[in-house]
Amino acid sequence: MYKIALSALCFFSHQASFAQTALNPGEVLNFQIARDGITRISLQNDSIEDIYVYPSDYQDNIEHHKSGHVFVVAEGMDSPLYVTLITKKGIAQDLKVTATKKKAEPIVIRCDDEAAQAQTDVEQTTTLIEKFIQGIVPTGYYLIEAPEASRSRGALSCVVDKAYQKAPYRVMIYTVKNETDEPITLDNRLLWEEGDLAIAFDQPELRPHHTAKMYVIQKI
Repeated sequence: MYKIALSALCFFSHQASFAQTALNPGEVLNFQIARDGITRISLQNDSIEDIYVYPSDYQDNIEHHKSGHVFVVAEGMDSPLYVTLITKKGIAQDLKVTATKKKAEPIVIRCDDEAAQAQTDVEQTTTLIEKFIQGIVPTGYYLIEAPEASRSRGALSCVVDKAYQKAPYRVMIYTVKNETDEPITLDNRLLWEEGDLAIAFDQPELRPHHTAKMYVIQKI
C-alpha cells in the first residue's frame, strides 16, 4: 500500500475567531468554542450542505440546520470534536473544535477562490499520482529531460530517474535506496521539498539496502 502526501493535505493548526480564517480544504482548522452557550459555524458566500462528526458520542452536541449553518453546544465535551463540513460548492473542510472557558462567539469561515483551487489540486494530483504508481502515463504527458534533483538525506539516497510534464504539472520519478542495515518507514516528510504538491512511494517500508520508487508532483 503506497502513501500519498499532499501539500494541500499537510495538517496545521490555526486558532481564529469571527471572520478571520479562510476556507482551506488542505488544513485542519483549529477552533476553540465556549463551554457555555451555543456556537454557530457559518461560511461567507456559501452554505454548509452536510457534516460528518467524530467521535460519534458527540453527535448530540452538533446540529446541521437546513439554513446552511451548524450549531455546536459544548456541554459534556471533554475531548476535541472533529467535524468535516461539505459546502454547497462541494468543498470539504476539516475542523477540530475544542471546548474552553471563553466568551461565546460565532465561527465564520471565509470562502476565498484559493480554497476552490486547493480542492482542485488535491483531487487532480491524487488521481495523477495513482496512475503513475500503476505504471500508467496519462494522456498528454510527455517525457522531459530529468533535472538534476537528488534528494539524498541521511540513510536514504534519492536520485531522479524520469520526469514527465503536461501543464500545469510535472511528475518526477525517483529511485530511493536504504543505505543502512535497518528497515526504514517511508514517511513523505523525509524527502519533502518546497514546491512539492504531492509525494508517494510504491511501498510503505524499505528493507535494508533495497530500493523503492518515489513519485513527486510539482506545479510548473
